[in-house]
Amino acid sequence: GGGAEDGEDLSRRQIYVGGIPFYKWEEEIKEAFDSEGLPVEALDCMKFPDSGRFRGIAIVTFTTAHAARGALAWNGEEWDGKFLVVRKYAPKTSTLAARGDKDGGADGARPAQADLLKVEGQHVAFVANLNWDVTEETLRAALVGCEVREVRMGTDKETGAFRGFAHVEFAGDEDLERAVALCGADLLGRELKIAYATARKVPRDRGDGADEE
Repeated sequence: GGGAEDGEDLSRRQIYVGGIPFYKWEEEIKEAFDSEGLPVEALDCMKFPDSGRFRGIAIVTFTTAHAARGALAWNGEEWDGKFLVVRKYAPKTSTLAARGDKDGGADGARPAQADLLKVEGQHVAFVANLNWDVTEETLRAALVGCEVREVRMGTDKETGAFRGFAHVEFAGDEDLERAVALCGADLLGRELKIAYATARKVPRDRGDGADEE
């Protein structure tokens, strides 16, 4: 990085944390990081607009960029039976103007909350931690209330064997949101890990082959 001042820039100190157990309090989340020597400055917990219930997603602002980088190592860690999804938080600059506009403006800008890790116009979720016995049919059945367009099961290029992850395309935004909210649900004895699929090739997790997209 550059000098000290750009190292402490707000965007470098913020991370997205998903997959938090729904019953955790803000104090508990803050304490979890603080106790590991990762001091938290602010916590923005995302809630479902209709019920006000915690969505298991938080934008965490750390006191230093160094602490934020340290927290990225928590990606894929288990917390009370759920697996955390930890990434850099990258809000789009256009979202501030469009925040009150539910359907987005003419330029397709979306409200800030909907922008979290979501690719514009793409209704695809990345599903991981799947039991080897999961088939396309069982996965479709598990995505209750979501209209699924296509399921692409992750398979080994050489052997064709299932590798425990899939990409699922949905009919629309609401279906995608419902699916992401199912993160942590049980399927054949394993907890579903569901996140927005990203356009770039980034290793999402350690060793589950999820970096091929």
